[in-house]
Amino acid sequence: MAHKHADLMMQYALDAAETDKPWRLWECRNSNGMWLQMAGNPNWSVGLEFRRKPSQEQIDKEAFNRWWSQSFDEGRLDVSDAWFAALEWERNRS
Repeated sequence: MAHKHADLMMQYALDAAETDKPWRLWECRNSNGMWLQMAGNPNWSVGLEFRRKPSQEQIDKEAFNRWWSQSFDEGRLDVSDAWFAALEWERNRS
């Protein structure tokens, strides 16, 4: 059976081929569930979670999706408002 983090290790190796400090591109989840910047090479403990830092574009999309879901669930928006809400959100983040 493969190591739990085998796929991530491969991604990390590719980063290490490009930079001498690949850990700057990665995060580890602490016991409180927060993603933290790594200070050095990961130990790949099976009890921990690791990820490559998301890009700003990924963060923006996730933030919009959370805002949209919450607004829709609370009845503040209906489906016909989607286009205008997306445009307004895009204007406000610039």
